[in-house]
Amino acid sequence: MSNRFKFTAEQVAELEDAYRTYTDDGKAHRRIQVVMLRAQGTRVKAVTAATKACSSTITDFTNRYLEEGIPGLLKTKHKGNYRFLTKEETLEFLAKFEEDAAAGKLITTNEMFEAYQERIGHTANRNAFISMLHRFGWRKVKPRPHHPKQVDAETIEASKKLTTKSKNQENGYCMTWIHETSL
Repeated sequence: MSNRFKFTAEQVAELEDAYRTYTDDGKAHRRIQVVMLRAQGTRVKAVTAATKACSSTITDFTNRYLEEGIPGLLKTKHKGNYRFLTKEETLEFLAKFEEDAAAGKLITTNEMFEAYQERIGHTANRNAFISMLHRFGWRKVKPRPHHPKQVDAETIEASKKLTTKSKNQENGYCMTWIHETSL
């Protein structure tokens, strides 16, 4: 081990204990493993072979541990998932629009996006917002312009010419026949 990194017996014991404790988060477990191997005196090439981490990453993790301790290895630089709201906050935000949708109101992405920006307090990317809607099971629905089985206008006009009009329809009234016993 180089003179740059010196670990005490307490630090080695702390790393070994953390390595056994934090097994749920795979990335944090790997970071602790890298530093633990270095603290035990393993050379960088051997740590690289064992953990598939490059030498600069090993140095970064070791520096982070020496400066911040175990909490420094547990935290990540990136928050992930590109979200401005937590899952619960997003579900709460979408619940208002679900009620409107259940009532049959037409909901546009523009009004939802504006409400979303008001909620988070700054501008956001529209595509990221639409991806969030898809992630929570929303989909775009457009009203169709005509019935899918509707024939074209020429066929409709041709069928009108084929049917004969009764004399009563031409005069503008239609007669209905009712049986006398039903009166």
